[in-house]
Amino acid sequence: MEMTMAEKILARKSGRDSVSVGDIVVCKVDWAVTGDLGFDPTRPELVRVWDPNRILIVADHVAPAPTIAAADDMVRIRRFAKEFGIPNVYDIGRQGISHVVIGEQGFALPGSLIANADSHSCAAGAFNCASCGLGGPEMTYVLCTGETWFIVYPTVRFVLKGKLPDRVTARDVLHYIAGEYGDFSNHNVEYVGPLVEEMSIASRQTLATMSAELSAEFALFEADQKLFDYLKDRAKGPIESATTDDNANFEAVYEIDVSNLDPQVALPGRVPKNVQSVRRVKDIKIDQAFIGS
Repeated sequence: MEMTMAEKILARKSGRDSVSVGDIVVCKVDWAVTGDLGFDPTRPELVRVWDPNRILIVADHVAPAPTIAAADDMVRIRRFAKEFGIPNVYDIGRQGISHVVIGEQGFALPGSLIANADSHSCAAGAFNCASCGLGGPEMTYVLCTGETWFIVYPTVRFVLKGKLPDRVTARDVLHYIAGEYGDFSNHNVEYVGPLVEEMSIASRQTLATMSAELSAEFALFEADQKLFDYLKDRAKGPIESATTDDNANFEAVYEIDVSNLDPQVALPGRVPKNVQSVRRVKDIKIDQAFIGS
């Protein structure tokens, strides 16, 4: 059966030969990532964890601690890591947001599946890795069992062509997609094409990360030599890339030539269907009271 990248990863991690749109699958994850916001006093006390060596703790949103409450959370993080023998703790120093750390440190690998509570976890897709933001109770379950469930959603493919004009970046491409096509809730997205091949890993990360603004589930890129070179000295495990089959089914395929793209501006309130070219922004009247809210 012909499958997309997302479908192949979900099939592999659920122990199936294939999956189809609409299937509900229970998958084993490669890594479980939790952050400082998950260690407030309301978090359930765990009596066991799935695999200490497969759990990452990243203190990212309130570190260094700006309040006494945040400092108390840091104490809970270190106590938790010590109690269960978790070696991968990124708590102080120049670390970063979890979905960036897992890329820089070589945890997000082609063909893998990561459970992460961060809403922008789809950023891992730049590394051909499937990830999406999970809620607190679901992450608690993953920490205990090493697995979670997913619906196999349809995939939309974006074929990106042309050369970015001066002062136009990957962010503008994403904002153009959001403004032109709206959101992709309950969908996966793929980014391919000549422009993607020329993009740096950082630019691919930008597109993947901001796909959260499209409400996409997984946002995936193909693994290529540029990615393999990036991972050469940092990969924390074997690489088993997922590629889309030639005859895989897509709900839609959009070809976009960026050669004449202007810088884009997301207007207040939302991103999908609310983006304009910078050339038009000066002509748009925005309610100042709305901005102030």
